[in-house]
Amino acid sequence: MTTPKEEWVASTLAELNALPGDDGDKLYETSGALLQTFHQALQTSTQSMLPSYTTSLPKASTTGTAVALDLGGSTLRVAVIELLSHTEVQGNDTGVLPELRKVLVRNSWSVGDEIKNLRARDFFDWIAGCMRETVAEAGLGLGQGKSVGVTWSFPVTQTSPATGRVNQMGKGYVQWEEIAGTDLQSHFEAAFARLGLQLYMNALVNDTEATLLSHAFANPSTSISLILGTGLNVALRLPISAFAIQKFGRRPKEWFERAAAVLVNTEISMFGAGVFPTTEADMALDAGSTAPGFQPLEQMTSGRYLGEIVRLTLERGVKAGFLFDGVMPIGMRVRFGFDTGNMAVLESGSVDDGIHLIWKAFYCQHAPSREDVKIIQSICCAVSERAAIYIGVTLFTVWRLQRDKMIADARTSEMFYKKSGSVAIAYCGTVVEKHPSLRRRSQQILDLLVDYESRRGQDQQRVLVLEEAGDSGLLGAGVASVMNAVDDEHIMRIDWKFKRLSIDASVDGSTTTTPPATFSSPVSIATEAPLV
Repeated sequence: MTTPKEEWVASTLAELNALPGDDGDKLYETSGALLQTFHQALQTSTQSMLPSYTTSLPKASTTGTAVALDLGGSTLRVAVIELLSHTEVQGNDTGVLPELRKVLVRNSWSVGDEIKNLRARDFFDWIAGCMRETVAEAGLGLGQGKSVGVTWSFPVTQTSPATGRVNQMGKGYVQWEEIAGTDLQSHFEAAFARLGLQLYMNALVNDTEATLLSHAFANPSTSISLILGTGLNVALRLPISAFAIQKFGRRPKEWFERAAAVLVNTEISMFGAGVFPTTEADMALDAGSTAPGFQPLEQMTSGRYLGEIVRLTLERGVKAGFLFDGVMPIGMRVRFGFDTGNMAVLESGSVDDGIHLIWKAFYCQHAPSREDVKIIQSICCAVSERAAIYIGVTLFTVWRLQRDKMIADARTSEMFYKKSGSVAIAYCGTVVEKHPSLRRRSQQILDLLVDYESRRGQDQQRVLVLEEAGDSGLLGAGVASVMNAVDDEHIMRIDWKFKRLSIDASVDGSTTTTPPATFSSPVSIATEAPLV
């Protein structure tokens, strides 16, 4: 006969395992339901499935040198990056495959409060000073007219391949209050001018897009990118025809004439409601958030929330008197007091390690029992297992969307059919990179679903493979810049038309009235990029 405690544990684990990772029928059915929400978002959502201004992936013959900048919550990174031709590299008679994305110089700076509190002009001058130091170290003097690609890890309303209106930055940066609604490129280029730098900004990307571009250059079979760390997002490439026309806003006719497909910022964190099973802990977490219902999938899979789901689940057990003798440890009484790092350690460690961690890290009055620690470990494993299943199903569904849309479009179907075999999904982020089991289990879910379709004759030529894309924020900015630097006069003519279609404020608040100066192109590039 089972005890009430055993019944609670069994029901809790069953609730977390409502979508079993070995049930192909149920996983595929869930994927189908998620796919329908993707289709709807492509037509109607103003917050997700957002088409970018990047229309191609890099080709193997893309070559050139650019300056790359990656600004995050606490670090500024700047590098001078050279892209080497795949043909050139593969012809190396040593038989050794060198790094295709050659970092000539790389520097990084901590962004402390003293920088975050600068006035906007001084802030961008500080960034430009860091760039001046980097290009000089690379032997480029004041820049020699090189292009600059920027990975901007903050909200921005993009208005062209290189421009976008600044939104709230958060993470302690106060400059956004001064420059909100103004064009980001204008601030960078004004700082370049003040410091005498011979640089121009020609690419603006977010971190997910940067990951896709960076890894697609190193591995042309790359089709999708995943960011899974504190937050969650996915990018992919879809044909223009997949979207309702209003999703593109106001863009020049020339852009549509050149674009068969476009990179998409899915904002995947916003999906999953009513599709993936939830628990009482999920509902409590969402109810206590600043925007309930806004990011359901992120709340069930990302590093910011996984530990909190465990804490809220344990809280139920404590209130019922099943754990810690009915007394919640002091360190677990506050929201987010149980972080995902502790969760990962408990999953992979021994019971004795777990006793020590919980006792010391959460200020227990006395050491927890071995039975309690085993229960906590099982809950941690169930929460991460669920996250891995949901990520695997989501990535497979993103692939289904891309495959179906690419095949249905006459401008993309032929090249899509030419590609077969392995399809790479580039990933980066602390959770997917460092968690002891999540990446492996997500890959197993992908394998199961691919095999499920294959056995039904639906797609027998593809294998979806997760591949790490290290340093992608910086490298992706460089790749985007080199790509955009082709035929600069054409790019800038289109970019100027974008500026005419939007209110594009310069640093002093006035509006731009003349097209930007052009530069001679420093690169050579093949304009027909692979689709997958």
